[in-house]
Amino acid sequence: MASLKFYKKIFKQMEQHQVPKSRILIVHPIDPKKVDFGADVVPNLQKACENKNNYSCIVINVSPDNLDQFFSYMDDVLKRAPSTQFIVVLNQLDQPMLMRVLQKKNIFKVLKLFNLDSITQEILFAIDKYDKNQQNNVLMTLIDEQNYQLNLMSKKLEKAVKKRQSYLEKSKYNLEHTSKIYKLLMSALIAIHKSQSIAHMEQNLYQVLSKNLNLN
Repeated sequence: MASLKFYKKIFKQMEQHQVPKSRILIVHPIDPKKVDFGADVVPNLQKACENKNNYSCIVINVSPDNLDQFFSYMDDVLKRAPSTQFIVVLNQLDQPMLMRVLQKKNIFKVLKLFNLDSITQEILFAIDKYDKNQQNNVLMTLIDEQNYQLNLMSKKLEKAVKKRQSYLEKSKYNLEHTSKIYKLLMSALIAIHKSQSIAHMEQNLYQVLSKNLNLN
């Protein structure tokens, strides 16, 4: 069973993905006052790179000129917050560029134009996917921890069984050895009891002992 310390660790990891101001970052030269749903807004990719907050969803304008910079920025974001979803607005939507973007993970949507009304709905869907990914990550971490605990218990049980088996085998050997000695003593006592003289007793004892102790 997972310990309290483990659960605290999980909650701390979840808190690291939360953002004090907003769960959404918009990278576009739009007037922040026009964004009425509490998103953080920066005008360009350079400003986005300077922002080290973690977000559930990032809406970003990408062009052929800053495509490589975007990929670098995306890799940096996903190192800090692996579940972050990206909505990419391609200013010049050509096939090779589109294919390069779609090959990257966590691309939730690729749009031709930046339209705040339509993007708002996509942002909600992206945040929902982020939340599900986070829940799955926590669940998988809990499963991994449970599997680790089960494997640990299995190894301890296996060790205890081997120890018990060794104890039983040793006890069986000691019992058989004690029984053999007891039978030998009983045979010796019977031989002594049947003897009519010391010489006869020695002969009877020798016969008894030679059979059990391999005496010549």
